[in-house]
Amino acid sequence: MKHVTWGTAGRILVVEEDESYASMVAAVLQGQGYRVDVAASGAAALEHLRRDRYGLVLVHYGLPDLTGVALLEQARGEGLLEGVAELLFTGKPSVDAPAEVTVIKKPVQMQQLVQQIHSMIGPPEGPGPPPPSGSESQRKGVEAARARARHDAKVELALYVTLPWPSSLRAQKNLSRVLSSIPDGEVRLNVCDLAREPERAERDNVLFSPTLVKVWPEPKMWILGDLSETAVLSDILLMCGVSLPA
Repeated sequence: MKHVTWGTAGRILVVEEDESYASMVAAVLQGQGYRVDVAASGAAALEHLRRDRYGLVLVHYGLPDLTGVALLEQARGEGLLEGVAELLFTGKPSVDAPAEVTVIKKPVQMQQLVQQIHSMIGPPEGPGPPPPSGSESQRKGVEAARARARHDAKVELALYVTLPWPSSLRAQKNLSRVLSSIPDGEVRLNVCDLAREPERAERDNVLFSPTLVKVWPEPKMWILGDLSETAVLSDILLMCGVSLPA
C-alpha cells in the first residue's frame, strides 16, 4: 500500500480502450465525488501522468498499444507513480503484476470497484472532522419527509446512500429540498444504507450510491448521483401525478 498525498487523492486516471465502459466507470466515480480523467491507450495515459498528479490510476490490462502491466512499469520507471495507488483490472485468470499493483478480476461490480478504491485512497475529500451539524439537519429533513408518507402515496422512492460520503449527503440535501414543497402523503420515501441493506439493493438493481429509485409505480426508474439536477426528479414526480409548486 502506497502513501497517497491527500491533495491528489481525489483525482483518478481511468485507462480503458472501450469508450462506453470507460464512460460508465468515470460516471460512477464522479458520482462519488472523485475527479476523473480518461485515457484510451497507454501512450495517452503517460501523457496524463507526465502532466498531472493523481491519487490512483485504474488500468485495464488489455490496451491497444501495450499491456496495463507494461504501462505501469514504464510510468514507474519515469517516476510518475510516486505516491500513486495502482489498480489493474483484467479478465485473465492470472497476470504477472508487481506487488505495488492491486488486481481485480472482470466482470467488475461497480459497488466492489468503489469500495476497493475507497479502501485504497479514501473518500475524495480526504480525512477530516465528522460531518458538520448541517448534515444532521439534512438527514432529519429526509426522515421528516419519510414520516409524512401514507399508504395512499402516489409514488414510492428509495434513496441508497453511503454515509458520511459527501455525495450521499448532497443527495439527501437535494432530495429533501424537493420533497419539502410536496403535500403530505403523496410520496413514500425510504432511505437505505447500501452497505447495511445489500439484499434490498440487489432487489432494486442498485450497485453504488447515491442512487434514487422510483420503486412504484412500475416501471422502476433510477437517478444516479447527488441529485443536483433536480429537474429530472421533478419530471418523474409529475409523471406520477405528484403535486409540485408552480
